[in-house]
Amino acid sequence: MKNKTLSELFIELASPDENGVSRVCSKTEFVNEYSDLYFTNGCNWMRGLKGKYKYQTSGKQNNWTIQLIGIDDEYSNRSIRKDILMEIKSQKCSHTGFSRTTQNDIECDHRNGRYNDINALDPSKQKVEDFQPLCRQANLQKRSDCKSCLLTGNRFDAKSLGYSKSVIKGTLKYEGDCDGCYWFNPLEFKKSL
Repeated sequence: MKNKTLSELFIELASPDENGVSRVCSKTEFVNEYSDLYFTNGCNWMRGLKGKYKYQTSGKQNNWTIQLIGIDDEYSNRSIRKDILMEIKSQKCSHTGFSRTTQNDIECDHRNGRYNDINALDPSKQKVEDFQPLCRQANLQKRSDCKSCLLTGNRFDAKSLGYSKSVIKGTLKYEGDCDGCYWFNPLEFKKSL
């Protein structure tokens, strides 16, 4: 299972089609090369499917099944070129510095949390610099903070993390650019202090 998260291992087993629909997979299939998918209390690797695939589960214990039932529409509109995706996911989290493990998935995050950079949304125009590696928990926190910025017009204040500055470019008021916000580039932010 080298370099694969458990959710990626499940996707390999389920073999979804181009629409993100798979066959129904039973927990009893989690044997041999898929034995790491087996769980007794909670299925943590399912979190890695959220935002990428829609899915449904049924049953309990060994009668438990899961089926991918489509690609998450929000995710599909934010496609990332595979070469960029693989390069970013091989790096350490920009926020925590942690490497990828089966317990700590590294996700390829759009630096621009408002998703309004047309070039970063077009796979033919994407550059590695448009993205950054974030572990799942950091990416969820960034997503929450970016939604708050969208609603309030106020960027994330890095002082809440203990840093001496709120932002490194611009002000806390969003003025058409994410650059300078901690979440836009945590590594650059830390180096600037």
